[in-house]
Amino acid sequence: MNRKTEEPMKGLMSSASSGKNQRIRVLIVDSREKDQGMMGRFLAAWNFEPVAAKNAKEAFAVANEQEVSIAIICSHSERSGVGIELVRQLRQNNPGLESILLGANDSPKFATEAFRAGVYDCLKSPTDFKQLSRDLNTLREEVQRRMERKVWDAAAATDVSLEGMVGISAPMQAVFSSIRRFAMEDSPVLITGLIGTGKELTARAVHALSGRASGPLVVYRCCGVTEALAETELFGGPVKSSHPRNQMAILPQIEGGVLESAYGGTLLLDEIGDLPVSIQVQLAKKLQESSAPSEGQASRSGSFRLVAATRLNLADQAGRGHFSRELYSLFSQSVIHLPSLGERREDIPLLCRHFQQKFNQEFGKATRAFFPAAERALLNYPWPGNVRELENVIGRACLLADQDWIELSDLSIAAPLSASTWPERHLNWITEERWNPKGYEPKPGDGNIRKSSQVGARPGAGK
Repeated sequence: MNRKTEEPMKGLMSSASSGKNQRIRVLIVDSREKDQGMMGRFLAAWNFEPVAAKNAKEAFAVANEQEVSIAIICSHSERSGVGIELVRQLRQNNPGLESILLGANDSPKFATEAFRAGVYDCLKSPTDFKQLSRDLNTLREEVQRRMERKVWDAAAATDVSLEGMVGISAPMQAVFSSIRRFAMEDSPVLITGLIGTGKELTARAVHALSGRASGPLVVYRCCGVTEALAETELFGGPVKSSHPRNQMAILPQIEGGVLESAYGGTLLLDEIGDLPVSIQVQLAKKLQESSAPSEGQASRSGSFRLVAATRLNLADQAGRGHFSRELYSLFSQSVIHLPSLGERREDIPLLCRHFQQKFNQEFGKATRAFFPAAERALLNYPWPGNVRELENVIGRACLLADQDWIELSDLSIAAPLSASTWPERHLNWITEERWNPKGYEPKPGDGNIRKSSQVGARPGAGK
């Protein structure tokens, strides 16, 4: 990833994250400080970030200095230049700005002019806070969708990767930095992280960027290996059996072992925390000595680079005697910790595009993008299995997709709840929207001028 790509992407991700937990900034334009304060407290209670301005001049200054998503404008200040014209001017610099006018004229003509200027809704005095809450809830979801859209669009146009690893989030940028730094050294490296976070891929990146890239990368998995088998496979020699019936049997000979096969390259011990402690002690001793190949192997380099991966907290394991202190001390200065996918949600769109391209090629598919419902599900799902689970889900979706867009039904995950669901105690009035007597039509003076303008647009409305 070059610097020209990195900087704008960082800015985009910091502003767009996923939209789920980010507080949306709302500009309050009102010349009356008392009303400003009341509206600010109302917005803060609903997890918005309120900023205030007394007039048009202050509103322009705030909008130029801060990223504002919604503006609430009190039209009683229209003599000072606040109102429909202010909305037009604010939207010139920020076309995506949503706005609500309070204390507005309730005529259909005024409402039509306001909506043409880009106003979302007009509410007459006194302010109907129930309708204002409905409007803000809708706008919150719309702003979040736009934030998410920015991330997905950026993912489609950007390739931010390091040796097959993808990520623009701050945690992954720190991982990339550590990989580059430790790759230039030759000391042992420990890679930590939950299952599915990409520990083996990280080890491969360390090897590929090191001076040993031309040598072999040998992977040895430590899970479920007995002490006797681990000793033989790692260090070479006859296969030992702890079973009495096999003591006199002729067992196969493993010459050299895994350590010798890694000479001149890199040895990855996957899940080293599962290796028997006695073998850990032998390994630490082997590393502390200057490892050399056996006779007849003079043409091979007499050393290897050790990289270990674990899901465990080895410092804690060593403190309890479950891991060799000597071996842990060799890793303690060169540790790369991989974040869970939940800690790097900004990377989900990039990862989805990456896996989509991978499986398109593997399965001979031509899927191009994700439906919005699928995007939101992917962003909001908790991903307990981390990147590995995401890869499996995208792979299955690409395989099942019968068109060039991936739908929510193609994903083997549960649909997420809305990120902006209002607290349950405030839902009693929302259910009122469901009750709509047959033949009922809103009147121009019912307090909601958005509805009034719609009535006024029909022949004979308001008569």
